[in-house]
Amino acid sequence: MRLIYARLRRLVGGAARLLAVAALIAAGQSLLLAPIALLVRRMFDTWIPRHDTGAIVLGSCAMLVLFMASALLGYASRRLAVREVKNAVARLRHDLMAQMYALPRAWHDRHDAGRLHAVIVNDTERVDHVLTILAGTVVPALLVTVALCVVGVILNPLLFALFALAAPALVLAAKLLGGRTRRRSRLWHSSLIELSAETMTALRTLPLANVAGAETWELDRQDRRIREVTDLSRRLNQSRATYGIVQSLVGSAAGVLVLAVGGIAIAHGSLSVGELLSFYAVGALLIRQLSIVGPGVSEAVVALESLERLDDLRCARAPQPYEGRGRIEFKGSFEFRGVSFGYDGAPTLQSVDLSVGPGEHVALLGPNGAGKSTLVSLLLGLYRPDAGTVLVDEMPLDEVDLAHLRSQTGVVLQDTVLFPGSILDNIAYGRPGASRDEVIAAARAATAAPLIEALPQAYETEVGREGALLSGGEGQRVALARALLGHPALLVLDEPTTYLDDRAVASLMENLDRLPSSPTILTVTHDPDVGMRADRVVELRDGCVRAEPASALVDR
Repeated sequence: MRLIYARLRRLVGGAARLLAVAALIAAGQSLLLAPIALLVRRMFDTWIPRHDTGAIVLGSCAMLVLFMASALLGYASRRLAVREVKNAVARLRHDLMAQMYALPRAWHDRHDAGRLHAVIVNDTERVDHVLTILAGTVVPALLVTVALCVVGVILNPLLFALFALAAPALVLAAKLLGGRTRRRSRLWHSSLIELSAETMTALRTLPLANVAGAETWELDRQDRRIREVTDLSRRLNQSRATYGIVQSLVGSAAGVLVLAVGGIAIAHGSLSVGELLSFYAVGALLIRQLSIVGPGVSEAVVALESLERLDDLRCARAPQPYEGRGRIEFKGSFEFRGVSFGYDGAPTLQSVDLSVGPGEHVALLGPNGAGKSTLVSLLLGLYRPDAGTVLVDEMPLDEVDLAHLRSQTGVVLQDTVLFPGSILDNIAYGRPGASRDEVIAAARAATAAPLIEALPQAYETEVGREGALLSGGEGQRVALARALLGHPALLVLDEPTTYLDDRAVASLMENLDRLPSSPTILTVTHDPDVGMRADRVVELRDGCVRAEPASALVDR
């Protein structure tokens, strides 16, 4: 319980004080219900026997006012609590996304993106739902329950003791059924996360299924997981329903016992009708509150799995490759000194030495799997070498503020990344202060302007999710324009001509050569024509580099 409380405390954070205020309001709500029992007793023991119509009407009006005031306070308590819960969950989602950006690339390599997506989306929604129930109804109901128990003891200790006999049965039911519910919840949540991850993968690979004619096979594979989730969900709901039925039966049995003993006491003259009815009114309110608490606690038990996963994810720690703080006005030069690197012990680069000066255009060639993308990732500080040093402007990356350095670097990834929004939004991504003229200049440098301006809405054209509304060539040029925006000192192009024809490649390379800022350019390519336009070619084979003039490609 202490661990659960600590996790909830981290989640709620600064809202704890306001939630305490909401609890106090709920306590006030419970205090308003207490006089109702006394009014019921007075009505049946005094006013009705005396045929005091005025007192009966006034007493009824007083009870109605008390019920209304209690309901208003309950509404205020729920509204305040729910508002703070929603704010807390919003902060949680923000923290989780900030955590995703803060954790290093090596950490993400070890974790499935589909599972992370499911935890961040599904588990936060589940915790939101359960905390809303707990803060908005369960906690106030518990406070009201405590107050009604005090009133019940004051009204008739014997009848309350009989009523309290139900408590051990409820505790036992919660222990037995709660454990089973939590076990089933754990299995259901795990299966649901797998379904969410597999669904995301299936949606991303729809074109592959279409061209391979594998739709039926994919549906069969998905159906197995769907059936598993459905079966586990059915079992979980059976556990919840069983717990609810047991709670209802125990509460009803306690009420019948009180009615029977109270009726006998009235028959023997040791209890008045008003006393029994007033206690029964308190008992009815008490059972009503317990009927709120029970399902809420059951929901909380189910949500514990989500809470644990979210807390573990938010508290995940992994060392960053670099933590330097030095800011430099980057001129574009970089150097690899004896750099070796491998994934999970398998060597990819071995004792790489490479020096590139400011304004130089270097083409990086090599077969698939040679380590070209790995070299680029090391240059950008996404990974730390196993041995050796990476320097920029003769300064080790250990001493450099990477965020500031990357703001002076333009990168075009091999897999073009576009976001929902307009072409203008995509080119200006990460640079909210960029003017429209700067965006257009970057598009012209990337040879994208003629294509964009030929579209009906030009720069306001929507690209769709992941650039689905643009062709491969259009998307690649938009990404290149984004990299050129801001006049980077270093431009890294990973297969920048994949979707371009020969004429477009020639035009693009000429534009890059004429860039007024004269950035250093590192082009990762398989295309010898692109390599020939560089000042120097660096060939990467078997994890080692070999440099030669670009003109040497003519002789091959």
